[in-house]
Amino acid sequence: MSIISSKIIDGQIVSYNNLLDVIYINNCNVDLFNYYRTDRKRIYDIVFEANKYCNQECINCFSESKKSDKTRLELAYSYISEKILDNYDNIIRVSITGGEPLKHSEINKILTLPQKISGLNYVISTNGSIINNDIIKNLIENEWLVCVSIHGLEDTHNTYTKSKNFEKTINFISMLSGKTRIHLYCVLNNLQNRSDLEYIISLRNKYNISFVRFIAPRHYGRWVKTKKTIFDMCEGMINNNVGIKKINSLSKFYTVDMFERISK
Repeated sequence: MSIISSKIIDGQIVSYNNLLDVIYINNCNVDLFNYYRTDRKRIYDIVFEANKYCNQECINCFSESKKSDKTRLELAYSYISEKILDNYDNIIRVSITGGEPLKHSEINKILTLPQKISGLNYVISTNGSIINNDIIKNLIENEWLVCVSIHGLEDTHNTYTKSKNFEKTINFISMLSGKTRIHLYCVLNNLQNRSDLEYIISLRNKYNISFVRFIAPRHYGRWVKTKKTIFDMCEGMINNNVGIKKINSLSKFYTVDMFERISK
């Protein structure tokens, strides 16, 4: 897959950089100190909250996902594919998130969407703790951009996620390394120190990571304010492959209960 793909939408050339995961019109000017994914003049992508269940309970979880979710509510594959087709002419990117989407009962069917509905760019966000050969195979063969959440060194990551999944997540990243595009997502939080942030950045070269995205917690979900010193420390590490996401992107968002809204 080429780095840049383009599509004419409403008479305008809309482009997508699949290394940076950025949608833009005209030039791709990325402010890495205030990273956002979209042009922000109008919507060019859709995001699906595929489920709410998660095998982690991160301190700053935007969706308030939890292990104790007994409902196992999820969006059906048929609903997701229908909405992609409904929006097809006006979008260039499709994102699957959760919860933990790799726990979805139809995940391998969802991962074949690029074969069934081609001409779009597909992104999935995961905590990377689900090790399954079919999932790995489908992610690679269908050229997904895989965004893996990791929040520091082992003790920090496991404490932040209320899990013992650190080693699984590293193994997941290593299985995909060099075979499909990977981004790392790291939510800035008060458990971190310089060693945690430096470790996240060090993974970029080790595992052929396309981009490292530090994320500012937002004022919804399980929100805990992050100290300014963490932001200051992080900003000192920004380079062409590392950015901080502080501003929400402009996307059409489908919640797990089939409610349509603009992304927060």
